[in-house]
Amino acid sequence: MEYDLWPLPWWQNPWVWTIIVGCFLVSSGIVWYLWRRRRVVVLRNPRLCLLQRVYSLQKYVAHGQVDSKYIYTELMCVIRDCCHLLFMVRFEGATDEELVTVLRNHAYADIPEQFLLLAEAVSDASCYAKFAAQSISPEQISSQISDCIKFIETYVDQKTSCNDKFSTTQGL
Repeated sequence: MEYDLWPLPWWQNPWVWTIIVGCFLVSSGIVWYLWRRRRVVVLRNPRLCLLQRVYSLQKYVAHGQVDSKYIYTELMCVIRDCCHLLFMVRFEGATDEELVTVLRNHAYADIPEQFLLLAEAVSDASCYAKFAAQSISPEQISSQISDCIKFIETYVDQKTSCNDKFSTTQGL
């Protein structure tokens, strides 16, 4: 009786499969660890973001730092963001006066008169502060900031990024 001994090919060796499974487990563990450590982007409430920006301006004024140009630039950015949230219209390329004109002339659904008055007042003061280099009294700045806070608290919805009763899809 004669026996032929054949050597096992490398892919049938149990040590090879042990090494392959071990490498797979180690690489899976590394991927899992890196996945757990990844940076998580937290979606923030747009209303809270707007209020935080306006409150920081209010603190800025309360500390006696009255840079009218900076304050009104930021207030107009807040008003632009309110327009985007409430009316789904972007005013990124428009000037402050164009924003007010478009809001006045276009029939957006149930636009609050308080918002138009606020936008006009902030736009006028912004033009004086930015282009005429006039200083604006801290009392006027504080009153416009508080009006902006009241408007955001009243009209910007807490749950969604767009308030349903004001949303339209009209553009410039």
